Amino acid sequence: MVSKDDLWPKYFNTLEAIVEDIELFFFPSEASMVQDMIGGEHALRALTPYRELLVFTSAELSLCHWRYQWKCYLWGIFRATQGSSSRLLVPNMNQTPDNVLAARDL
Repeated sequence: MVSKDDLWPKYFNTLEAIVEDIELFFFPSEASMVQDMIGGEHALRALTPYRELLVFTSAELSLCHWRYQWKCYLWGIFRATQGSSSRLLVPNMNQTPDNVLAARDL
């Protein structure tokens, strides 16, 4: 867990993060982790050889997307790492709202 300000993509400083930008949704069974992240303005980062996964809380989205089934949740995007030749922010290739289906079925 790190400061959200350290991970927040500059892309979202000019264009607000919207649901279509999201590549992964996370619905933790423990709401306390999400609340701790919101209160401490934290984010999560996971590194792979070519990309890093940045995870933020739903409170970073517009108010109408803060909750899913009355609960705050986490969402993630991929960003290219230094060694990768990809763009800085990897766009969401799945533009359908059904990318939440697997988590919803749990």
